[in-house]
Amino acid sequence: MEKKDILFVGIGEAGGKLLNEILKKDKRYVGLYINSNYDDFSDLETANDNMYIITAGQGTGKNRQKSKALLKSNINSIMDEILKYRTSEVVHFLFSLGGGTGGGSTPTIVKALGKLQKNGRFNKIINITCILPAYDEGKRYRKNAIECWNEIAELENINSIYMLDNNSKKDEEEINIEFARQFDIFMNMAKNIPSKELKSRIDAEEIGNLATSVGSTVFYELPSANSDLKVSIAEALNSSIFATSEEDVSKCEYVGIVTQEGLYNQKEIENMFNPEEYTVGAYSKEHNFIVVTGRPPQKESIETLKESIEEEEQNKTNDNVLSNLKVHTDIDTKQPEAVQKKTQQQIQKPKVETLEEKSVDDLLEDDDLWDDIF
Repeated sequence: MEKKDILFVGIGEAGGKLLNEILKKDKRYVGLYINSNYDDFSDLETANDNMYIITAGQGTGKNRQKSKALLKSNINSIMDEILKYRTSEVVHFLFSLGGGTGGGSTPTIVKALGKLQKNGRFNKIINITCILPAYDEGKRYRKNAIECWNEIAELENINSIYMLDNNSKKDEEEINIEFARQFDIFMNMAKNIPSKELKSRIDAEEIGNLATSVGSTVFYELPSANSDLKVSIAEALNSSIFATSEEDVSKCEYVGIVTQEGLYNQKEIENMFNPEEYTVGAYSKEHNFIVVTGRPPQKESIETLKESIEEEEQNKTNDNVLSNLKVHTDIDTKQPEAVQKKTQQQIQKPKVETLEEKSVDDLLEDDDLWDDIF
């Protein structure tokens, strides 16, 4: 598989930003933008004639139901746009789990493509890169992410899942740039020198196997200063932009390794991950990089989102900010009865002019009125 064989589809604002970084890495990558808000394209250098605007929409305001409603009148046109890219072997969707347009539309689009697959009108592999909201982001983002993930979990026509984690870096743009860089290293693995330790080489076909393996795919970048392998793997895990998983790292299908020759023992790396199928390796002049595919998806990260919402709900005293406004006090704030009666009598004495007796114009021109207000 080569770069030109993948059609990246960035859906929504977050998906569009990630697609922009990928297309900037290499002109051989192919991309399609889909969004409900035209203004989101304004800062994307690579968005030109490869855009589809969902009609009758000015964004969705993080509302997944609104996104689905807009999609109904656009789904056929979106299918046509994707089917135009006849030479692509893989359609790779990019979107935020917590978004309105991306998270609201993507599962439905993938489901629609699944129907075309069953009818023999669509024969491409589907991969996704989804972005997990940070645990301190708004509750609506996190609720959207849970809903979106549950819809994805019901789909049977997705191969590889790349789950990026907004908790991993302070800057979302940094995550986008880093993923684009790492994905490009992955796609360039076939250019490296075959590994003597693993007695294997990485070619375009092997890249295809790695890129289409069913399950979660994760990239690890090892430090260039060699230390104990377990320590290096721990550092790679700690600095990863991918969502973490409590599953054993050895549960995987394929492993791809490129390291500087002599810096790491690739056989030891293979034994640490112990893939079900096989490992391919190569030597690089500058990169120490591992691709692990076919892993169990990071369901724990979604469950942590759920727990963060439940904790907030438990700590929240009252949903209505306008309730419980009464001030309780032991101070006697009532006027004495005699004074109260006298005040009421005084209030009744003055004669109040009605609007019939004094025109509105006269009132507005009365300087005393404005003096009292200001």
